[in-house]
Amino acid sequence: MNKIKKYLKEIKKCIISILIFSFIVSTLYYFNILGNTLVTYLGILIVILNIFISSYNLGKKSSENGYLEGLKFSSLIILLLFLITSVFFRDYISLRLFIYYIIIISLSVFASMLGISKKKS
Repeated sequence: MNKIKKYLKEIKKCIISILIFSFIVSTLYYFNILGNTLVTYLGILIVILNIFISSYNLGKKSSENGYLEGLKFSSLIILLLFLITSVFFRDYISLRLFIYYIIIISLSVFASMLGISKKKS
């Protein structure tokens, strides 16, 4: 039960920070401060950076293998993102989403391994 709370806490932090930064970017876009292509790239960058930071923190708190922690965390995030995109956007599966999910998995595994190694030193 303690491990589930640890994952849910990091997912909650990740989702809240994604929402806050997305709100800031969309507000800047609304007032024509940011362009359309920049907003698209910032949206992707916000998600990737928040997942990296959350996986890194999860790896620092973990005592197991970093790649397993990263795989567990990324699978939960991808499941959540898949449910959101399939329900709200009707975008079930495409090559773009598949590549995006692969990037999330690899980044999460790398960040958790980095967090575990920083914890040991």
